[in-house]
Amino acid sequence: MKVIVVGAGFGGLAVAVRLAVRGHDVVLFERNPTVGGKVATLEMEGFRFDMGPAVLTQPDVFDDLFRLAGTSLADEVRLIPLDPQARYSWVDGSRLEAYDDDTAWSAELERFAPGGAADWQRFATNAERIWDQARTSFLNRPNVAGRSLLGRPRPAVDPAALDGTRTLASLTEECFADPRLRQLANNAAVGVGGSPFKAPATLAHLWAAERAGGVWHVEGGIGRLRDAIVRVAERVGVEIRAGTDVGRIVTANGAARGVDLADGGFEPADVVVAGVDAAHLYTELLPHPKRARELDRAKRSYSGFVICAGVRGRTDDLAHRSVWFPLIDRSEYERLERGFTAVDPTITA
Repeated sequence: MKVIVVGAGFGGLAVAVRLAVRGHDVVLFERNPTVGGKVATLEMEGFRFDMGPAVLTQPDVFDDLFRLAGTSLADEVRLIPLDPQARYSWVDGSRLEAYDDDTAWSAELERFAPGGAADWQRFATNAERIWDQARTSFLNRPNVAGRSLLGRPRPAVDPAALDGTRTLASLTEECFADPRLRQLANNAAVGVGGSPFKAPATLAHLWAAERAGGVWHVEGGIGRLRDAIVRVAERVGVEIRAGTDVGRIVTANGAARGVDLADGGFEPADVVVAGVDAAHLYTELLPHPKRARELDRAKRSYSGFVICAGVRGRTDDLAHRSVWFPLIDRSEYERLERGFTAVDPTITA
């Protein structure tokens, strides 16, 4: 069976590999000249920058993908565990090292804020419960569109256990006495472009996933992982056509028949997989007015402002992942909510 995958972000690359391993004829289209989506790199004057994610969590997910293709993550890239996983700093001069070892992490929390270890454990218990539900009910299972997810028989999914009816900030307010630890736990929302005062407590699961799987540096940058997936994809027979824009998904009798290319060509297929932004899919590739209107009404996530600074010499006080928190975190999100840049933003390096 011939399958076309539109969009060569990590999701598109991964599904292309899985389909090719199963014996399908897979063609992957990407309108940009390079693949990888948000995992972009910039090379300039001898420096190499990760423009998107800078660390790797849950390496087992990628190892599973590579093993399906007859190799392994360790065979394709070199991973270096980060310990501490991150260094967090506040304007009052306080600092917290997120040690990889749980015992050392608890001791550091207690040093930082008396009672902090117990407070974090209270938060972690919630985060781990959410993570267990999210992972087993839909992250590792197909066909999770709204109705089908909610329609699954229990105990496959328990919506209440996902803690989606209150905000992340309300959960951290309940768990932490120290406002700095609330800022730290609330930071989970930032990674997905949200405000902890608006985003659901479900996002606490990101902390559980990070603590369970560790935080890793890919030697040479995350772009090396992208390059490895491309190598593996081509090795199993995926044809990657970068710099080729798909204009429309062609259907007949309710089924995909191929794609019209922006340059006027047509590529037939038995199945088309869309690994693109939903707004692009339902307004251009496969127009669906109702879904397009729903997406247009949805609030957009926040963006980050990236500065690439090439610095020669050593920066001994800088961890591989460092975060500096503002004095008052809520004002940062309130300004973003009104469409303004934060005066005193959270900074990550």
